[in-house]
Amino acid sequence: MPVAAGSAGSASNSQCTLRGSGTSVQVSGLTLTAMLDLTFHPAFNGVKSIWANALDQSGLFSPSPLLGAYTVAVPSPQPPVPVQAAPSAGSGAGQVFQFVWTDANGANDITWARVLINSSQQAANGCYFSLNREDASVLLADDSGDLRLKVRLGVNESVSNTSCSIHGAGSSLQAVGSTLSLYADVRFRPAFNGFKRIWMNATDRSGFTSASPQVGTYDVFSNAASAPAPAGVAPSAASGNRQAFTFSWRDANGAQDIAYARVLIHSAQQASQGCYLQIDTAASRLWLADDAGAGTTSVSLGAAQTTENSQCRIHGSTSWMSRNGDTLTAIVDIAFKPSFAGLKAIWMNATDMGGLTSPSPQTGAYTVTP
Repeated sequence: MPVAAGSAGSASNSQCTLRGSGTSVQVSGLTLTAMLDLTFHPAFNGVKSIWANALDQSGLFSPSPLLGAYTVAVPSPQPPVPVQAAPSAGSGAGQVFQFVWTDANGANDITWARVLINSSQQAANGCYFSLNREDASVLLADDSGDLRLKVRLGVNESVSNTSCSIHGAGSSLQAVGSTLSLYADVRFRPAFNGFKRIWMNATDRSGFTSASPQVGTYDVFSNAASAPAPAGVAPSAASGNRQAFTFSWRDANGAQDIAYARVLIHSAQQASQGCYLQIDTAASRLWLADDAGAGTTSVSLGAAQTTENSQCRIHGSTSWMSRNGDTLTAIVDIAFKPSFAGLKAIWMNATDMGGLTSPSPQTGAYTVTP
């Protein structure tokens, strides 16, 4: 494969790599001088002889005399090294762990860094996750062991399987010199209770992966799971034909643990012929049930969109949601249709990341005026 001198191209075989950027050719009188930028590979180590020849414009080849010798001595590449987990022997329902790796080529040489917390060294049904340096995210494995549940470091979001959840807001990354540290906010599920071991490994830019030593232990004891709870609605008693309601829910595991939050405004506790809505917190999207209570249409919160059925219309541009500690708050701008006039009750519930759904208490009332 040809490489142009001075170009960004390169060519490789199993013995060496020729880089165009460091290669040059000079002609002066009867002399041609070639500066070749060569990098040798570890498999080519040892004393090597150097021969050279040339071909002219008429097709004549020179002899190929021995011109010198070169001893190739390339250190074998070293993969990253897992250093520690802190705490190395802890207990509880979870915490912010510190995981540390080093790389002789610098912390930025580490592309993937992995942690497994389980009773045995297998990804399935464990708390197995990997740091992706490229986009500063963590991928949590699902229950079958596939790394596919993504959470961004420093962002108020979370992902869960049946063993644990990773919370982005409490997680961060630090790279100093040859040392990479991941601070991961890990919380365990009650079903994962018991004595667990911690293993770590990492992969560098060359594709070399370290060994996977055990670096610590953790005794998981998580309290029985509790579902989110509706906290209330404001106003809780009012009348009119349009209202920006403030709905709130709480979750002991943090507001980011709430996956779906629901509101029903109706004279009877049924979805059909009512104003029944669900907020998908991860997508920041609100879904409104149709008149039959089976199909849905949706709007993005904060977007200049509306969706409606025969009972109500949702205005997306004046609706939004926020999280603060254990509380999820949604402002929902609802305009009611004249045919929906009368006294209506308001019910609320929510479902968390683990699939637990709260009861659906009545939290208020609203009289719809024509």
